[in-house]
Amino acid sequence: MKKLIFSAMTVCLMSITGPYIVQAAPSTPSEVVIPEIKDASPEAQAMITRLNEIKAMDFKHLSSSERKALRHELKDMKKNHVVTGIYLSVGAIIVILLILLLVL
Repeated sequence: MKKLIFSAMTVCLMSITGPYIVQAAPSTPSEVVIPEIKDASPEAQAMITRLNEIKAMDFKHLSSSERKALRHELKDMKKNHVVTGIYLSVGAIIVILLILLLVL
């Protein structure tokens, strides 16, 4: 009986995970370009332009101090970038729905 259950569980697991096709990543990385946003403020446009310049740089020819300066510049940009909004995880949404169902 245990062998039958184990075999059935194995078949179910293989039928669920088997059909997915995994595609290998391309050998050459594609260029990542941050798109220009037309409605953005001038500060945001300047930041986007600078980010595109940094992405286009060849880091192999930079010294370690130059790379460190770029890293600090990117960290400062990230700190200054303010994103407003409320982010809810899937778990939080489920909890909210359960509370609403219990109340109503």
